[in-house]
Amino acid sequence: MSAQKSPETESLSEELKRAKREVKLQEKAHEDAEARVKEAEQHQRTIVLEQERAIQAVGTLKQALQSQLEALGWTFEQLGAEVAKAAAEVRRNENMVKGLESGLPRPEARATTQRGKLQQALEQVQEAEKTMQARIIRAETLIEQAATEDLYAHLCEAEEALDLEQKRKHQAQLKAEAARVLRTLTAAWQEQVSRSFLGPIENAVHARLEHIRGVDAPGRLQLDADFADAQLQTGAGPKALDTFSWGTQEQTQFALRLAIGELLSNRGSHPEPQLIVLDDALVNTDALRLQRALELIEATGNTLQILILTAFPERYRTLLGAKTHDLLDLAQSP
Repeated sequence: MSAQKSPETESLSEELKRAKREVKLQEKAHEDAEARVKEAEQHQRTIVLEQERAIQAVGTLKQALQSQLEALGWTFEQLGAEVAKAAAEVRRNENMVKGLESGLPRPEARATTQRGKLQQALEQVQEAEKTMQARIIRAETLIEQAATEDLYAHLCEAEEALDLEQKRKHQAQLKAEAARVLRTLTAAWQEQVSRSFLGPIENAVHARLEHIRGVDAPGRLQLDADFADAQLQTGAGPKALDTFSWGTQEQTQFALRLAIGELLSNRGSHPEPQLIVLDDALVNTDALRLQRALELIEATGNTLQILILTAFPERYRTLLGAKTHDLLDLAQSP
């Protein structure tokens, strides 16, 4: 006889199986957790290594920058101050250009308006020519009818009408040709007006740069009508002004101010000296070129009023006829 399993034995057997399965699941979860821990540790070591490399790279860059600044005799604080000063100078230049633009005449606007009127007149003349052509066609039709009906009187009247319409057509053609010529002349005049202002400024700037820099003078300055894009012509083609050294940029801007000031001083029915403010405009210019720039300032004494703001008054001691004032003394005076 075979032994019969009791219900309690079967229940214990099932519980044992479930316990074994749970143990296996826990072991599997433990192994997975250990694998994740190892992966996390490896990832952490990678991050720490990358962080150390980044810190080393930052240190290397900082040392290189410090070396360059030391070679120039600067500190980080001085570099920040120079950057802030350059930004302020750019803003002042932008404001000055906007002020000059608002005061300059706008002949091109008038030329554009006149060109629109001429275009409208040309369209009207062309429309009139079409109308006259239709009249001529009608007159020719009348002539054919007269010839068919053998009406001599009507033929004479038609011939007179045709002659009159042909004269009107000729006049319309002359007006159309005159309108076309006027449109061509207006376009040429508009281009000439655009260059008549920029050309003298570019020539004046180049002459001043040649005086300041001598044989090292850069190529000719090229400006657009809005003064928004300044370029210097080089052997490799035009290059933006902001790609040159700070010294070249500030000397070009200095020469541009003088040129615009002198041009405006000679405009109008009652020309008068214009005011130009120079706020340490030549801080990156060496002593020789600074002396040549001072010569340009002295040469414009009769046509310009020049106000120089500087933290280095000794650089301007050689200016002839210059009046100096200490702003701190002026502020403290009653």
